Amino acid sequence: MGLGEILAKVQALHSKQKLIVITGGEPFRQPIAKLCAELLALNFKVQIETNGTLFREIPPEVEIICSPKTGGAIRPDLHERITAFKFIISAANPEYNHVAIKTDKPIYVQPMDEYDAGKNARNLEYTRDLALEYGYNLSLQLHKIIGVE
Repeated sequence: MGLGEILAKVQALHSKQKLIVITGGEPFRQPIAKLCAELLALNFKVQIETNGTLFREIPPEVEIICSPKTGGAIRPDLHERITAFKFIISAANPEYNHVAIKTDKPIYVQPMDEYDAGKNARNLEYTRDLALEYGYNLSLQLHKIIGVE
């Protein structure tokens, strides 16, 4: 799919919603600067969700949300561009049961979807408790909770 087709599809699907989040896999593996610039020109707000291991120059208006994986180091040249951090939280997995960074930037915590109703309920409760205890922002995949694909 070419850039023109992508932009047309985005405009058709998001006539009222003006936030576009580029995520899935690692967005910085792709040459996304032109896509970001075109979306900004169409008055979309653009966010990139990255694990922090790669970086490409993108327009300064693009917000970068860093969701580091366990043991993953964040590139030093990316730190100043990061808008916020997001951590996926699992109640039972010690690699994912805490926030692994100290920062003055906003921190979001999101319960891990482990494709098991019982585990997911525990993850939600545990993540909620972390957010309340430490003042983190609770992030939910609402589409999964309400059954929208």
